[in-house]
Amino acid sequence: MKAAILLANGFEDTEALTTRDILLRSRELGVSLITINQDLIVEASSGLKVIADLKLEEAKFEDYDFLILPGGKRGVSNLNADERVIALIREYKKAGKPVYAICAAPSILGKLGYLE
Repeated sequence: MKAAILLANGFEDTEALTTRDILLRSRELGVSLITINQDLIVEASSGLKVIADLKLEEAKFEDYDFLILPGGKRGVSNLNADERVIALIREYKKAGKPVYAICAAPSILGKLGYLE
């Protein structure tokens, strides 16, 4: 299985990077850090700069089994404001693929009507 972790500037570093590490170590899953930015450098809410594996437009999302949306107030706002992300979430939900959201990120799913 493969997971895509979506990153935007302001993401919560612990929620994204620890999740990635746990999935890689304990589940032996393929995990990619995918950014909505124009380049691969993404700045966490703490100021930590991370180099993503791919830009959103480079990723082949049909190859990923699920999405992960980390929190971080500014990161979530940036993901929520990106129509490509919203379209991707809708595509995954329509296909019955899981979309996991951490901390503030469920607000995106709630806005789309995916939470009861």
